[in-house]
Amino acid sequence: LPWGGTYWPAGANIAPAILSALAWVESHNVLPNHSLKFTWFDTACSCSRGEEMFPLIHSLFDPDVYIGPGCSCSSETGMNAVATATGANFPVPLISWGAGSPALGVLEDYPMFSRVVASYISNNAALIEFAKKLDWARVAIIKDSSSLFGDTNTMLVHNLESESIASATHTIPDTSSIITKDMVESGISSFVSQEQDQKTQVFVILSGCDGINDIIKSLSASNYLENYAFISYYTSLEICLVDRDPSVSVD
Repeated sequence: LPWGGTYWPAGANIAPAILSALAWVESHNVLPNHSLKFTWFDTACSCSRGEEMFPLIHSLFDPDVYIGPGCSCSSETGMNAVATATGANFPVPLISWGAGSPALGVLEDYPMFSRVVASYISNNAALIEFAKKLDWARVAIIKDSSSLFGDTNTMLVHNLESESIASATHTIPDTSSIITKDMVESGISSFVSQEQDQKTQVFVILSGCDGINDIIKSLSASNYLENYAFISYYTSLEICLVDRDPSVSVD
């Protein structure tokens, strides 16, 4: 479960549901002559944490199934780490309730992986139909620098081009000692200003909650939130903006 170290509250929200599901299975004797036991670890939605935890869990508990992680990064690195340690493809079924990476949909690479959510790229068809209905001739995309949303963006741009819809992409750099928050916000504001000149009406946000917070705060500070549509592929904007200024509306 992604519990700490992330804006995304889905880990804390899903935990009670897992407990309720286990209790229901036991009380209804769904698996007669079997006793379900579970243990859980906090991935914090971290690639490195997933890479460390999966082999540890596999060696200590030898589970029959994994539920989660919710984050694509933890799933990919964790499964790859176990496959490397065992010298085989990931040997245990993993069922995720939130990992939408397009890469995880490649059956040859992850034959034991399944999920109860669709890949992020499945949103593309709905977005394109929505754009056509509203006569949007151009779509602007603001994404983070992760490979997860890089893959999603590549397919989205391809799908838009195939429908003769123009697009432009701005990638938010990782903050570091050289790249500051102010520089990130300035880059976002400059991109939106350019798209304003292009008469763009819709912005697609491809980022996790941390990036969504930065994007919305930057747009709010520049008074860009009005008169535009903002669509997030990751999750509800309201869920991510847990510490937003209450005066900022994202309806």
